[in-house]
This record gives sequence, C-alpha cells and structure tokens, in this order.
Amino acid sequence: MLASPEETASDIWNRLTTRDEADEQRPAPAHPTVWLEDKFDGIRAQLHRSAGRVEIYSRDLKRITEQFPEITTAAGELKDEVMLDGEIVAYAEDRKLSFFDLQKRLGRRDQGDLFISSSITVRYVVFDLIWQNGAGLLHEPLEERREKLEKLALPPLLKRIAVAEAASETEVEAAFHAARRNGNEGLIAKDRHSSYSPGRRGKSWLKLKKAFSTLDVVVVKAEQGHGKRSHVLSDYTFAVRDEHSGASR
Repeated sequence: MLASPEETASDIWNRLTTRDEADEQRPAPAHPTVWLEDKFDGIRAQLHRSAGRVEIYSRDLKRITEQFPEITTAAGELKDEVMLDGEIVAYAEDRKLSFFDLQKRLGRRDQGDLFISSSITVRYVVFDLIWQNGAGLLHEPLEERREKLEKLALPPLLKRIAVAEAASETEVEAAFHAARRNGNEGLIAKDRHSSYSPGRRGKSWLKLKKAFSTLDVVVVKAEQGHGKRSHVLSDYTFAVRDEHSGASR
C-alpha cells in the first residue's frame, strides 16, 4: 500500500478530517485527530514468516532475503506466522543512515565487505500486520490491525513504529519538524479506519515531505556503482565555494 504526497500540514489535516460522499455512513468524530508516523529513509519491505521459513521482499516484489541475514535470523524467532509491512533502516551509533547506504546491499549476495564496522546495525521497523496465523487482515481497519501488532511479541532488530495523534494542523506541522530533527524524511498520515490496499496510492495514507534548502555545487569525483549500478558512475562527491575566501570545500 502506497501513500499519496501532500504539500502542507493543512492539506494533510483537511484530507483526513473532512468527509466526502463515500464516508457518509461513518459518523464524524466530535474531536477529530490524525494518525501520524515518522517517514524513514530506508528500504520498504514486507517480511513473511511461516513455519520454518522467512522471506523478505522489496516494494517491487523482488526477493531480498539474503541481503539482510541479521533481520532474517531475528524474524525466525517469531512465534506467530505473519506477514509484516515495514521499513529496513540502518543505524550507526544510534544515528540513522540513509537509503543510499542500504542500497549497496541490494543485488549483492556476498556480504563479506558490507557494513564491516560492528557499530552499524540494521533494523526492521514494522508499521503494519497484514496476515497472521492463516488469517488475512487486509480488509480489517488499520486501528484493529495495529491492536494485533501491539500484541505480537517481536524479537530483537524488529521494532514497532511509534504512532502519534495530532488534533490540529498546527500539531501536524510540529510533528513534521520533530520528525526532521530526528533524522527522518517527514511524516506518513493515515486514516485509522482504512483497509490495506496493495499497490494503490489512495488517499487513506498521505506523506508529507518538504524540499531541503538548495546549494550550488560542482561534481569533483564519481566512483563506480555497486550491484545493479555497477555499469554506471555513482557515489558523487561535490564541492562548494566559500563566498568570502573563494576557497572550495
């Protein structure tokens, strides 16, 4: 299930608290709130745990199990058979790394030279439970899926995403800035009553991202890519000029 982009906190608030004709059967809440989750800069992935087997699949349905053996091993400790939706995130000294750090793992089976430093860890941040012990949960409301997720015993390296509620567009904006201060991309806002619609970019999940400030830079170095990008240049190094001294950095 995908999220549709919105440009402002006001757009998020109005979209999720204003009923349209399709929502006439749903009573309007006396004090509406918006369900918020931080948007991580990682790799979106589903984790499937069945009896004696664990698999991880990327958003484009590619099997990436071998690229993340530590998550696969941890998921093997789950007592329930489940399908989880979430984000793979890399950390170093409690600081989140970027998607580009994780991307180097994709398409590579030899992990010997990846993440050599013992200070770098990979975690799977779970934000949805869509199947459990033979029962499909796609058509259950998000808040009921979350209740089941809260009761699920998660092993180390698997972590439930934190959910916050905002009672105004001002609180949505404040949550966005808090997410950015925590090193995340922005926010995902969700309709707590929504079912799970695979492959659909509807209006039940909304994402709020804002462009970073821009700089004029010059490319001074490029390295050979990895995996699927091995035939192109990647990992660019940029330089900027100091306006006062004229030196480049």
